[in-house]
Amino acid sequence: MTAMGMWPLNYAPFSATDGFLVYFPLRPIAAFTPRRSCPTWVGMNAPLKAPLYNKDILRLAASIPHHQRLPDPQATVEKRSPTCGSRVTADVKMADGRLTDMGLDVKACALGQASAALMAAQAIGLTAQELADARDRLTAYLSGDSDDLDFWPGLAVLAPARGYPARHASIRLGFEAIAEAARMADA
Repeated sequence: MTAMGMWPLNYAPFSATDGFLVYFPLRPIAAFTPRRSCPTWVGMNAPLKAPLYNKDILRLAASIPHHQRLPDPQATVEKRSPTCGSRVTADVKMADGRLTDMGLDVKACALGQASAALMAAQAIGLTAQELADARDRLTAYLSGDSDDLDFWPGLAVLAPARGYPARHASIRLGFEAIAEAARMADA
């Protein structure tokens, strides 16, 4: 028992170096629990950083469109971040040079999931070249070579992540997977 009363249900106390008690969950609270080597690992007693993990990011991460794999895709691509193990698998169907259907399997941190959700919401109807251009422009923005985010609706929500290079690979996964799958299906 602490000075404030009973411990929260399903949480255990952790004594921080400054003497304050911090509570952490006894079991994972999300379907994806990153390894300690993952750059999105915040530690058991570290709070989520408000500008990086906000309600908009978490809302997007929880609502990825086209989140079911396709039974008969024309092309499938899996992209994985070697830094943290985040993974996106994209199935696509193309017709007349345009993306007509897609399916995603996203196993990534909240930023990777949010990015994949933004990509999936707008990708249908685009050509393989347009998807490759979006991938390249996102890469240029994250690396600091460009300040333009107007090329894809909603990407401004990911702007705070620009200052965290270790998270860039996870953010790019959805765009990379869909661009490569569309190129393969269109070939």
